Amino acid sequence: MQLQNTIAAATLLLSGVLCLSTAGQSVCREHSSTAAGQVMDASGAVIENATVSIEDSSSREPLHTARDGRFTTACLPDGTYTATIEADGFETATRKLEVGPASHPLAVRLKVLTVNTEVDAAPEDSGVSADDIAGSRTLKTADISQLADDPDEFSRQLQVLAAAAGGAPGAAIVTVDGFQNGGQIPPKSAIAFIRVNPDLFSAEYARPPYRGGRVEIYTKPGQAKYHGALFTTQSAGFMNAEDPFSPGRAAIGKQRYGFELSGPIAKNRSDFALALEHRQISQFAVVDAVTLNSAGAETPVSANVAAPRSLWETSARFGYLLSPKNNLTATYTSNVNELSNQGVGGNVLAEAGYNTNQSEQVFQAANL
Repeated sequence: MQLQNTIAAATLLLSGVLCLSTAGQSVCREHSSTAAGQVMDASGAVIENATVSIEDSSSREPLHTARDGRFTTACLPDGTYTATIEADGFETATRKLEVGPASHPLAVRLKVLTVNTEVDAAPEDSGVSADDIAGSRTLKTADISQLADDPDEFSRQLQVLAAAAGGAPGAAIVTVDGFQNGGQIPPKSAIAFIRVNPDLFSAEYARPPYRGGRVEIYTKPGQAKYHGALFTTQSAGFMNAEDPFSPGRAAIGKQRYGFELSGPIAKNRSDFALALEHRQISQFAVVDAVTLNSAGAETPVSANVAAPRSLWETSARFGYLLSPKNNLTATYTSNVNELSNQGVGGNVLAEAGYNTNQSEQVFQAANL
């Protein structure tokens, strides 16, 4: 047993360790000491599991802070060392570490790591425009192509989009190339883009649209190629459901046909657009009333009364680019509607109906 103790003591002396164990406590040799410190963030909160690396002539394993952010080194020869402190999410710090009998614990405060983020702006054709504000939207060619081809349905869809921002349905102001009128909306093929609910209280408007939103339609200037189309839409009576208040199925339907033609007059300088459309709409009114016969007796009357509508719409537009940012546009629109048996239905008999013929001719010129 004495021989084993002697060998162990000799091994300790030969290894040159700086710490000796006495009664379970670590005691450093003469001219050597331990150093301690604490790692915190800028607010004073402790940082657990931070890495502390001590640089000296010998290679040492890095230390890690405890739950209270503190660390204690092994026995080191007295002197000055360089300590590198690292923690996830914080900037790396380097401090001087004094080791000796009169040294004080090292207090380190780490700064939060600076993060640089690069954001790429979306391209212009993504459907988001810098002119858009909250509640507004700019419809480009791809968006417009998904809307209805029928002018009445197209107009209703635009009104619904305008009402989505809080306006009254059907009360939105509609302008075409800056003009407000009750005429028709230009063909979809002639529309460059549509702005729905721009800044409604901008100084450029004569009055705020209190009752509803605003729809601004802008047509295409300076077309470089010819475009044309022939179209027709047919809706027969057998395709429609029967009115539950009607005594029988009525002959209702819609026929729509026309053509569009546009193209350049002088390439990239001036252009034109023509459109003609006719719609024949077969509608009916249901009469459910009580009348008196020749004997004065009450006689119920239930009948379907035809109320057809015939609509002709014509538009012609001429555009001339005076300069890259100056476009002269002249537009002519014609709208002729013939309506029969208006006001009939319910308790109103066919004899009380009336016919109307509405005609609207509009010429506009604008320099935008």
